[in-house]
Amino acid sequence: MQNILTALDQTWHPEHFFCTHCGDLFGQEGFLEKDGKPYCYKDFYHLFAPKCSGCGDS
Repeated sequence: MQNILTALDQTWHPEHFFCTHCGDLFGQEGFLEKDGKPYCYKDFYHLFAPKCSGCGDS
């Protein structure tokens, strides 16, 4: 029997559930969701966090 996980109202093999942006598998830290798509924390904050008007960093 293979491992199956449930996330975003769907079932996945662990190797098929990965970050929409970079393609990395999710570790113990988990994931964040935007518009029904999973993202790793690094990419989520890089793509969607508010940015400073002065330097552009989040």
